[in-house]
Amino acid sequence: IQIDARTKASRKIFQRETNRKTPFFSSKVSGFQVVGTRAFVSFGSTNLIQVFDIAKGLAGPWRGFGWDVAYKQFEDQKPVLVKEIALPSPGRLRKYGVGKLVTTSGKDLVTLDLATCAVEPLVSGRLRNPLGLGVDAQGNLFVGEGEPLHQVFGYAPDGRVIATLGKPGRRET
Repeated sequence: IQIDARTKASRKIFQRETNRKTPFFSSKVSGFQVVGTRAFVSFGSTNLIQVFDIAKGLAGPWRGFGWDVAYKQFEDQKPVLVKEIALPSPGRLRKYGVGKLVTTSGKDLVTLDLATCAVEPLVSGRLRNPLGLGVDAQGNLFVGEGEPLHQVFGYAPDGRVIATLGKPGRRET
């Protein structure tokens, strides 16, 4: 969905069909990031990141987002697959600096070059069960770990641990 900040008008620019039997259409999405006219979609269960051209959707008409158009897929909203990148268990996708994305990959944090789609390790072997991923203005990364740790770890751009938030283990409510 794209929202015009000035008018608050909204529209769909990208919609996937749910009845096809390909990784994109039948797998659970683990990450999504739009950069320019490309949409990057990660699928942890199929070890894949797919890159789509969404230029037609961005150039398409504003139809709103009412019930009359919410479940219809128009020609300009159909994603065009540009590239597939094999990567073990990719997770959340975030913009990272200039020309890069960052994602989790199994027990690692890796960067993805937007021009070449080359994958480079950033933090290797330190993650256990990454669920959340955030990047601050200085390029520090914050990874939310699930079971068994239930903590957030902060990493500097050079891979050093700079923060540990919370105590290990589950909290009873």
